[in-house]
Amino acid sequence: MKSFIIDTNVVVHWLMSEKIINYLIEEFNLTDEFRNVYRRRYEQSTNLINNILDSGVDNHNFNITELSTAEIFSGIRDEVRSIILFVKGIPISRWMYKRVTKDVRFEEELSREIYELTMEGFDLLLAEGKIGILPTISPSDVPDYYEVYSSLIFLNPELTTQDAILLTTSIFHNTDYFMTMDRELIKLGKRLKEAYNMHVIKPQRAIQIIRG
Repeated sequence: MKSFIIDTNVVVHWLMSEKIINYLIEEFNLTDEFRNVYRRRYEQSTNLINNILDSGVDNHNFNITELSTAEIFSGIRDEVRSIILFVKGIPISRWMYKRVTKDVRFEEELSREIYELTMEGFDLLLAEGKIGILPTISPSDVPDYYEVYSSLIFLNPELTTQDAILLTTSIFHNTDYFMTMDRELIKLGKRLKEAYNMHVIKPQRAIQIIRG
């Protein structure tokens, strides 16, 4: 049996494509073409999770981490805000300027709807134990936590704090495969395999492994 951890971005892509985008299409009077383009962008992630949920794979172990369950909400917020910026016609060149984007906020009703859809998605993800939640490893859990965590931070300056915590957690859970769409993490794949025997792979590669 192989152990897989699903990165936050993969779960966000699935939640947006399967649960939230339809509501946003109706709410903002967007086209079916917009929906199709959006879903194609994230089809690797959605195909992976749907494959896990639909096929009932029993010979592998699939999990997300506690940290990811918290990060998911900020990931969804960013996705929805990008759609609102598009709807408002704000040029992409201005999206990085806080004085332009600071007023792009969720209305309370929109926030409530997205929360409800997200929780519906969580119920599907965690139903029947096909995907589990692993505790985030902390320094109090293992004596050499900082040795691993600091090496990730010091040797890989492109890593964020959250990325390093997710990878450290995955390493101490003896994960075989960390599945992500993050290019920076995928670039570290060879180094992480050599140091910790953990493969960092895209969802499409994970589907191939699952199907044997």
